Amino acid sequence: MTYKTIVVHMALGKQRRHRLALAFALAERWGAHLIGVFGVDQLSPPAGPEGRQSLIAHLTKLRREAAEVAQEEFSAEARKRQYTARSEWRASLELGPHPDARVGSRAGHVGR
Repeated sequence: MTYKTIVVHMALGKQRRHRLALAFALAERWGAHLIGVFGVDQLSPPAGPEGRQSLIAHLTKLRREAAEVAQEEFSAEARKRQYTARSEWRASLELGPHPDARVGSRAGHVGR
């Protein structure tokens, strides 16, 4: 069995580098295209107007920084393995609050 495209999620955490190495190894083995992905949920800050905008701004900044680190790790590994022509990076950073996060409501927070 072979694969044409492999997607590796570049989530934060200790296992990211191991996942990345495995994804590149499999892509090389099968001659597959490799896509590195960094995605996050929409922000769901606590209800209430006090400090809400500054919290959203701070969390957005942290997400952007984390995405930049993940992208650099992915790109560095692609360069090291001379796999840049067969790999690509994608990131999704939803910057606003979750649509169900209404002030004074806990809608959209079930199971969190």
